[in-house]
Amino acid sequence: MKTEFEYSKRVYIIGAGMSAEVGVPLIKDFMEKLLNIVPASKINKLLKFLISRYGSLRKSKKKNVERILSELDKSLIKGTYLAGFDVPAIRKIRIQLINAITYTLSKLHYNFLKEHYNYNSYEDPYFYEARDLRLLNVLGVKHLRK
Repeated sequence: MKTEFEYSKRVYIIGAGMSAEVGVPLIKDFMEKLLNIVPASKINKLLKFLISRYGSLRKSKKKNVERILSELDKSLIKGTYLAGFDVPAIRKIRIQLINAITYTLSKLHYNFLKEHYNYNSYEDPYFYEARDLRLLNVLGVKHLRK
């Protein structure tokens, strides 16, 4: 049985600026790209969390996406509230963040391939979000819908 942390068969390996040549932003610019690319309707819970945690979306754009993900994971591991959100809400926010990261990377990579190689195939990673939420229900995680 898969766990809640097994989301997609796609794996991105990025780091040290190596991916910048193919359109992936440096980590310091990643949240800004993410918030500009991902439709707000796909990350409504994440947006509420970012505003609660950092005071505004403008401030959130300057935060390190790895640090945000680590804070969410730490809250889940300890079973504690974070920025006024309980553990079930943090699980949903984490799913939205991971899917938003996947969407951002996919979209940026697709744009690069389309621009440089006339590439015309795109798979929407949000296809997996409904499956992820169903998986949490199967695992017995309660209170997924607000």
